[in-house]
Amino acid sequence: MKRALLLITLASWSTGQIVFPDTYDSMIAKTVKPQRFQSSPQIVENNILNGNRAAVSAFSSPKAPTSALISGQNDQLPAVWSGRANSVISKGVARFALRVDGAVSATQARGIPAGNNENVIFSPLSVAAALALVLLGSAGKTFEEVSTLLGFNAGVDISRNSEIVHQMFGVLLDAISGTPGIPAPQSYFASGIFVRDGYPIRREFQAVSRDVYKSEVINLDFEKNGRDAQEKVNSWVSQKTRGKISEILREPPSPETKVIIASALYFNGEWNQFFIDGATKRKRFTVAPGEVVDVDMMFNGGEFPFFEDKELQAKIVGLPYKGKEVTMYVVLPTNRGVNALRDLESRLSAERLENLIGSTKNETCIIALPRMKLSSTLSLSRALQSLGLNSLFDPLSADLSLLSPGYTGASSQLQSNNPFANPSKTQAGVGLNDKISFPNRFGEDEETTTPLTSPLRRNFFSYDDRVGGYHVQQWATGFSISRIDRQRRRRSFRVALRKSAAHSNRARRQVRPIDQDFLNYVSQNRPSYGLDNLRNNLELTNPGLFAEDVIHRVEIDITEKGTEAAAVTAVTLTRDGSQKRLVADRPFLFFIRHESTGLLLFWGTVNKPTPNYPSEKRTT
Repeated sequence: MKRALLLITLASWSTGQIVFPDTYDSMIAKTVKPQRFQSSPQIVENNILNGNRAAVSAFSSPKAPTSALISGQNDQLPAVWSGRANSVISKGVARFALRVDGAVSATQARGIPAGNNENVIFSPLSVAAALALVLLGSAGKTFEEVSTLLGFNAGVDISRNSEIVHQMFGVLLDAISGTPGIPAPQSYFASGIFVRDGYPIRREFQAVSRDVYKSEVINLDFEKNGRDAQEKVNSWVSQKTRGKISEILREPPSPETKVIIASALYFNGEWNQFFIDGATKRKRFTVAPGEVVDVDMMFNGGEFPFFEDKELQAKIVGLPYKGKEVTMYVVLPTNRGVNALRDLESRLSAERLENLIGSTKNETCIIALPRMKLSSTLSLSRALQSLGLNSLFDPLSADLSLLSPGYTGASSQLQSNNPFANPSKTQAGVGLNDKISFPNRFGEDEETTTPLTSPLRRNFFSYDDRVGGYHVQQWATGFSISRIDRQRRRRSFRVALRKSAAHSNRARRQVRPIDQDFLNYVSQNRPSYGLDNLRNNLELTNPGLFAEDVIHRVEIDITEKGTEAAAVTAVTLTRDGSQKRLVADRPFLFFIRHESTGLLLFWGTVNKPTPNYPSEKRTT
């Protein structure tokens, strides 16, 4: 099938009519103009990594994207491309998890002279998805810092191909929701950006955030109605987590707030093999030398993925959830020293973490793990700044140019993407009757302004004839030729010279080219939102938006069975001494991983399990 698709593509390229610029005058009347959509673009093939699609003729008439196509059939990429995309993003999220864990631990430890015994619980995926929205709306230094922090610039000229990275990440996010009909953990995810009222949101940003990340951008009046803004943010979180998390803001935001980035994730899974019913007992947990608490220790036995790394001085065991699409891995230092866990984490890397997982094999194990209810609300601004993301929180250097064109003062609460707006007063579509103004950058009138996106056009390519002054676009079923405005070209050139120094930070990019065949495939088969062209436009103005904080809340219960009662599973073990043992009676770390994508849903450094109880003396 892949070869057939390749042959169809090559045939359409080889048999398609080539249009030369000097035929413009004789053919202008016959030019087929591309269809322009007033509404925001939709992703036609929602999953570019996996899936099958019925064969489509390269010469069939182009059709407007529909929701049926979005959720329907998808192209299947060659394994080398899908594997590369998975690797870049999943490893980036893993590196991000390790760095955030260290940064949060460091910021929590400040001012605690006796040491840091706080647990660090967060969702790397949730925070990364929230920051991906920042990447989507950023330019200049902010864009560079976020892409570096997330690791999305590895192997990619990110400044010119960010839409590809976003679409790939969106596909992986879709994958974690599970396959219908297959038992799997429940995960409720929400991320969004709340912007001060009066800052209209660019339609390009709205389209990608909604279609790729299923997120909203919502305008609120922080300045005059902070209490109402607080209630609406919390209502949004509760709605998106189906009531599992009721609030993320515990007090109204300050009147000076311009942007709040919020993410929340609730996870509840049922073990593939329950812990032994009735075996849970109060056992000691050594937090640090001289500090001991009691915890409810659960016990399990049977065959589980296990490995002991002698060099790293650590054991790892995998506890699969039902369906085996998601696994919780517990990593325990074999050394019982006071800094054993901290030393272990300092030596971990994304590659070592992957090697640990890959080295596991099914072994007969005896496992002891505290029953835990973990809840955390983190303010991540200091941690992220310590990792190099400084400009986002600095009003002088933050650059969110692709999020909004700037402050207009006009109320924009009645945008069609605002879930709190009165439906009877909101027009269908995006930004048509909501008084949002988008100032023209080069003085174009509405007839000559570049459309929001080019529709899906098979075998699309374009080029400029600088000598003749023509711009040519051609695809399988048509072509378009237009003259290049010489006055505009001269004006643009002067603007570029005048602003080259001021925008030099945007010109400095880490260029790591993507496979050209892959870029060709994407340009021919995926709609473009025009974000990368907009980002590299020297006329782009900075709206003066900056982030006050990145707030993250996570809740997770780790129990014997999960949320649903089920029949007791009996486990019989013989005492022949061959069983592998992992008894988490001292600080350990865990992470919950979606196996097919490699994405880390949760990360936890557990120094003191909750709940815990004052230790009682016992003889056993």
